[in-house]
Amino acid sequence: MRTCKHCNDEMPEHVRGYQCNTCRQGLLRYGLNKLDQKALLESQEHKCKLCGKEVELFNRRRSTSGYIDHCHKTNKVRSILCHPCNTALGYIENNLDLEEVKKYISL
Repeated sequence: MRTCKHCNDEMPEHVRGYQCNTCRQGLLRYGLNKLDQKALLESQEHKCKLCGKEVELFNRRRSTSGYIDHCHKTNKVRSILCHPCNTALGYIENNLDLEEVKKYISL
């Protein structure tokens, strides 16, 4: 069985190339392989950077799933967030004026 050249995880025989899907997608989207993503999560003590909820990577569609947050304009990675924080931040960033949101919340 072949292993990924970035994280050394075993890869199924039907996968072409020399990198696992997690590393390939992470490098394409964020410039982070699986080990980089794990290191980022460890630097945050396995918690959402905004709300502090415990999160995990590589387990989509669970209540503890963590997501790589990045600026949609520059693609710069900021941190790992839980699903609710990532969704809320993405909506605000793409659709609302943050100053207007701040004013509204202070009402």
